[in-house]
Amino acid sequence: MARRIAEVAGIAIVVIGLSVLADDTLGGQFEFGLTVDVGAGGVIAFDPLVSSLETCYSTCGWMFESYSEFQQWGYIFQGFNVAGTLGAIASTGDVLFGPAGAGFLYAQTIVALQIAGVTLELYTAHLEASVLGGPADGMVVRIAANLCGIDVESITEVGADLSGITVVHGPTGAEHTFVTDPTVPGSGFTGQRILVRGWTFACAVVDVTVRFACGSFEGICLDIADLQIAGIAWLTFDFAVCFDAGALGKTFTFVPRLSLEPSTCITLYAALIPEGGFEFTGIGVYGVEIEYSWGAVTFRSVSLLDPCVYAITMPAYGARPVSIEAAAAHGWDVYPGYWELVAIEVEAPGCCGGDYRFAAYMYFDVDSVMLFDWAMTEALAEIPIGNGIVLSGSLCVDDAGLRQLAIGVRVSW
Repeated sequence: MARRIAEVAGIAIVVIGLSVLADDTLGGQFEFGLTVDVGAGGVIAFDPLVSSLETCYSTCGWMFESYSEFQQWGYIFQGFNVAGTLGAIASTGDVLFGPAGAGFLYAQTIVALQIAGVTLELYTAHLEASVLGGPADGMVVRIAANLCGIDVESITEVGADLSGITVVHGPTGAEHTFVTDPTVPGSGFTGQRILVRGWTFACAVVDVTVRFACGSFEGICLDIADLQIAGIAWLTFDFAVCFDAGALGKTFTFVPRLSLEPSTCITLYAALIPEGGFEFTGIGVYGVEIEYSWGAVTFRSVSLLDPCVYAITMPAYGARPVSIEAAAAHGWDVYPGYWELVAIEVEAPGCCGGDYRFAAYMYFDVDSVMLFDWAMTEALAEIPIGNGIVLSGSLCVDDAGLRQLAIGVRVSW
């Protein structure tokens, strides 16, 4: 434990010293937030005070960053990041420590090299045993190039993948997300991905993804985006066809979009209903989305026609309709049971060079006894009040009353 503390203290001293001595860009950010939860019967509980401090500086083409998160009784996370180039080689490194005895949690390195139009990237990562999913380590080799206007990627997975990993501090919900997800400790080859993007076929542009697991074929997906029918500029289609060697089998997703004017878009979310082999019995429409923008204001309405199978993702994941199965596979957080979302978002220039933002998300539930089946509203706002100073606030209200209220301040320099 003493060694861990000494390591963190040494790195912190180096970062502070370099911050003071650096002749180039020096910056940082401090955030402070207070959250109040309202439980059953109006019982009020104050969440632990949470704050974060981020300092960064650049010198000689390298960027160094230190970020710390605190509660009133101590550390939540301490992390460091370094990124820069050395000749044709670009490198990035991350390391994250936890609160218990400056315990190591996660580390990753990314090294990239470009030679004659070919990009070579090596990702390595290690996850400590104290983190859910650990211990684990692995690496990924990515090779990318453009051949005659077609982007080709080869991703070789050796005990890791690039799906991303989020390290969460359970008591507070504070989290940090990284690119490389180590999944298997001390393993060899675990998977292969081959991606072809921008392949022109007939009048459409096709993306192809082929997947192999260890020693076997896993699946293939073909994606066609923004397909237009000649002479009908206001109607576009997205198609996705996947053949999976596992339990999912064959899936077909069909999404038409109607754009009646530059600021309006209507999207139908649909999927073909298969019946063995390559036969389909029909098309199932499971969602409708309407979006309209005027000036700095955007209005969105998302409706689900089958909320038992599909759900609306939380705003952090786009507030879009997805299947509950797909959300679980990708790690997306959803609100189950709600069949309708109405959202209003406003973002425009504000005081002192900053932007103010307001957003309200209203959810509706078929089992609600409130007017129009209203079930919950989430609202948030960010208001710049000075050079580099932003006030923020959010609230959550449901049919039982106020559930959560949060205020915060962010100072940047």
